[in-house]
Formats: sequence, C-alpha cells, structure tokens
Amino acid sequence: MNDETYHLVVQIEEATATAQRRAEERAVARIEVPLGSDLGSITVGGYGQLLSVDLDPKTIRYTSEERLAEVLKSAINEAEGNARG
Repeated sequence: MNDETYHLVVQIEEATATAQRRAEERAVARIEVPLGSDLGSITVGGYGQLLSVDLDPKTIRYTSEERLAEVLKSAINEAEGNARG
C-alpha cells in the first residue's frame, strides 16, 4: 500500500469513527421543551422521537382542549426541530 492510499484509509477510518460517535451521542440525547403557561414539558430523543409528555394537573385544568393541543403541537415541532439541529 502506498503512502497516499494509506492516508486515505486513515482518513476514512477517522471519519467513520467520528460519525459512529455522533450517532451514539444522538441516540442517547434528550431534548426537553417546556409548554407555555407552565403546563408542563415534552421530551424527545436525539432523533426527534417523542419520549414523554409531562403535564401539570394543577395548571392544565384551566386550559381548554384547543389551547392544550396548540401548545403541545408547537412544543413537539420545536423539539423535533432542535433534534434535527
């Protein structure tokens, strides 16, 4: 193997290791977005999958279904966008 080929192989191995490390970090990442008006929060994983919705029962009882749906949709969209980077 000549020097040029060797250096290309080393670069490919380094790039592969970096990509693998980033994928592993992203797989365990958690992104939490608060819901407006202290309603709670949502959490998505590093790839944007919805993991949890935590609602404050004391606050939520004073919120209409329409408002809750709007706030949840907005927070999920924001969290998914943050996950995509």
